[in-house]
Amino acid sequence: MRQADDLPGSSTMERFLALDMGAESGRGVVGTVDAHHETVSLEEVHRFPTGAIRLGNSLHWDLPRIVSEMGTIIAKASEEGKLSAIGTDTWGVDYGLLDKAGNLIGLPRHYRDRRHNVEQINRAYTKVSRETVFARSGLQTMPINTLFQLAAAAEQTPRLLDAADTLLMIPDLLYYYLTGTAQSEYTIASTSQMYDSVADGWATELLEP
Repeated sequence: MRQADDLPGSSTMERFLALDMGAESGRGVVGTVDAHHETVSLEEVHRFPTGAIRLGNSLHWDLPRIVSEMGTIIAKASEEGKLSAIGTDTWGVDYGLLDKAGNLIGLPRHYRDRRHNVEQINRAYTKVSRETVFARSGLQTMPINTLFQLAAAAEQTPRLLDAADTLLMIPDLLYYYLTGTAQSEYTIASTSQMYDSVADGWATELLEP
C-alpha cells in the first residue's frame, strides 16, 4: 500500500517542465523531485522536429509551429499533475523582431541562411574594427553571430528593422509567448556579440549604422 507522501501531487513531490528546443528537434521533459525519498526522475512527454523552412531563397524558423508544439508539450505534461515551474532553452544567435503592438514581424531567420557569410563579416568590419568588437564582446567572430545577422538584415531587409520596436533572442521570444513579458536574459544575450561583458550592458556603439 502506498503512503500519502508517495502519491503524485503530494507535498513532498514537485514536477518541473523543461522545454528543450534544439536546432533539429524540440522536446518536453518533466522532472519529478521526490523530497521524501530524495530522488529525481525524468520523463520525456513529447518530441517534434524543429528544423528550417525555406521561403524563396532564405531559411527561416517556423516559430508559430514551434510555439504550438510547446503548447502540446505543456498540455501533455499537465495531464499527470500540477507543474511547479516551466523553463525553456534553445540554440543561440538567432532572434525575432516585434512591432510596437507586440506582434512578430516575419519569421526569424535561420542561422544557416546563406546571407550569414564571411563576406558579410568583412563588410561589417569596414564600419567597426575586429579589435573593437572582440574587446566589447569577448566572442570569436563567426558569420552566424547575431551582430552580423543584424548587419545582413540592415543591408537586405531594412524595412523589417525599421518596423521593429523590440528584438528578442529566440529563448526570450519563446518566454514572451509563454508569459507575455518581453525581456532579455543575460546568458543568451552574451552569445549575440552585442553584449559588453565588461560594462555589463548592451554594446550599443556596435549597433550604429
